[in-house]
Amino acid sequence: REDGTVLLAGREELCSQNYQSWHDIQDIAVSYYSALGLKSDGTVEAISTEDYIESVSTWRNVIRIKTVKNGVIGFTTDGNVLYAGREDSAKAYLQSKENVVDVHRDNFDFWIILHSDGTVSSQNAHYDVSDWDNMVFVTGNRDYACGVTRYGEVRFAGKGRYDDNCFECS
Repeated sequence: REDGTVLLAGREELCSQNYQSWHDIQDIAVSYYSALGLKSDGTVEAISTEDYIESVSTWRNVIRIKTVKNGVIGFTTDGNVLYAGREDSAKAYLQSKENVVDVHRDNFDFWIILHSDGTVSSQNAHYDVSDWDNMVFVTGNRDYACGVTRYGEVRFAGKGRYDDNCFECS
């Protein structure tokens, strides 16, 4: 809302928690288990049905938030990624990355990461994006990746399960 407060609707176990006291919220991220509110001072408010959410209260200098499978992510001003969730391996993987702009994950142990220099890295994907550069947006899952360069070009990696020519880029 314009006044920096939040309204939530949906799952009672989540919506019945105390989010009404949140103020100065600039962004919000919500999943089945959690709701995050990014404040203008770079701290994060959080509610969840999961215990891991308590560590979010220590996050500082956050500029963006996102929910992913089994956890939540905060992107900091210095390009680091903060992770709170059920998986220690996910936390270790994300904390090993630097200059991260965005992260995507699907329901498998897959990651695709956009770095501030426009390069892309991935883990457990069925394709190779190691030669991608000048990227400003990427998304994907373990089978496909799609991205846009700073020149407006679309890049695609992956192979169709049923039809290798099922995508057209223009």
